[in-house]
Amino acid sequence: MGSRVTESRDVAVSDLVLDERYQPRCFIDRDVVEEYAELYAGGTILPAPSVHEVDGSLYVVDGWHRTLAAQRAGFGALSVSVEVGSDHETALACALSANSDHGLRRTRRDQARAVRLAVTDPALGKRTARDLARLLRVSERTITTYRAEARKVAELNDRREDPPEVKPPKKVPIRTTLDEDEPDGRLQPSQVVGMQRLVRYLEALADELKALGCIDSSGDVVEGALANLGQAMPEALADPTTWLSPRSVSDALDRLDDLRDSRIWE
Repeated sequence: MGSRVTESRDVAVSDLVLDERYQPRCFIDRDVVEEYAELYAGGTILPAPSVHEVDGSLYVVDGWHRTLAAQRAGFGALSVSVEVGSDHETALACALSANSDHGLRRTRRDQARAVRLAVTDPALGKRTARDLARLLRVSERTITTYRAEARKVAELNDRREDPPEVKPPKKVPIRTTLDEDEPDGRLQPSQVVGMQRLVRYLEALADELKALGCIDSSGDVVEGALANLGQAMPEALADPTTWLSPRSVSDALDRLDDLRDSRIWE
C-alpha cells in the first residue's frame, strides 16, 4: 500500500464513479437529490463529496446524493475531496463509516447493510470485531452476530453436492422513468448505477450511428442507411437482432431521450 494524499480538485462529473460496493444505503432518495440540485442551482456551496482514487478510477465513497444533484443541476464539473493512491479496503472503510454523524441519517436497514458489507469483504472482513465495531459505531456483539450469519451461509453453500440449476434470466423491462406512486421516490443504488450505464451505452450507440451517417442532424434515423451497415458497427453494438433496424434504433434513441429528461441518473 503506497502513501496517500488528500487533495481538493474540480473533477468532471462524468469521471466520478458510483459503485454500489461503496454505498451502504439501501436506497437513494430522489427528493433529497432534487433538494440538493435546487441548492446547487441557486449558488449554494455544499460540502465536497469524498472520492477515493482506486486503480485509476475515482469512486464516490461519501456524497452520492450530492453527485447526482450536481448531474441534475447540469454541472460539468464538481469540487471534490480526492484521496489519491487509495485502495479498495480504505475506500470501503470510508464509505461504511460515512454519514454516521452528518448528512442524511441512516436507517436501521442501512446500518445492517453496512455491517454485512464489512464482515463479508475479503479485505475489510479480516479486521477484529473491535475494530469493525469502532468503524461502524455498533457493538462488538453485532459484528459477531453478522459474522456468524455470514459463516453459516458460506457453510450451507459449501455443502451443496450439486450446483443449483441455472435457469435463464427473466426478461425485465428497463425502467426509464420513476413511477409517481413509487414509495418515497427511492431507488436502490444498483438501479442508479444500471441506469447510468444504460445512458452511456445508448449515447455510444447514438454517437457511432451519427459518425456512420445513419442519423441526421435532427436525430432521426436516415431511411435505408442501416441496410448495408454490417460490420461497420463496433463489436459491442453489433447485435443485428436488437439494433440493426430503423425502428429498433429509433426506439433506443427515444429511450435515451427519456433517460436524459429524467436526468437523475445521467
